[in-house]
Amino acid sequence: MIPLFWFRWLQVVTIGVMLYGAGLMVMPELALDFFSLVFFGETGGFQARYSQEAIEYIKFIHGDLGITIIGWIVIVFMIINGPFRRGESGSWSMLAMSLTIWFVFGSVYSLYIGFWRNVVFNLLFLVLYTIPLIATRHHFNGKRSDAVNGKS
Repeated sequence: MIPLFWFRWLQVVTIGVMLYGAGLMVMPELALDFFSLVFFGETGGFQARYSQEAIEYIKFIHGDLGITIIGWIVIVFMIINGPFRRGESGSWSMLAMSLTIWFVFGSVYSLYIGFWRNVVFNLLFLVLYTIPLIATRHHFNGKRSDAVNGKS
């Protein structure tokens, strides 16, 4: 059975990703300041370099990215709370593949455009997901488990 500790860990991290996506959408000024800090080392970096029209477009893209993140992570959350929790063998691979594709393509693109700082940010999330996935891998051997073990 899957230890409850790892199941809860995945839930908490996934809810954090949902909140991040929602923040991009509903707090565009905060998102703009966060990415200004990451890109330029200071808040207000975008505002100082781009026109108001460009700033509005950047905020739109942040919001659209937030919506996309929410759409993806809701599916991840459903996998964690459904087949992963039940110990169904394919669920571990679904999570691992989704996260691998996101990390590899997102990081390669970030490096391509010269935004290595995003790779560091991606690594944080990758580690937060990889630790429980490694810890639970041996529970997914093709057999179906009925419930998550209440012990951590």
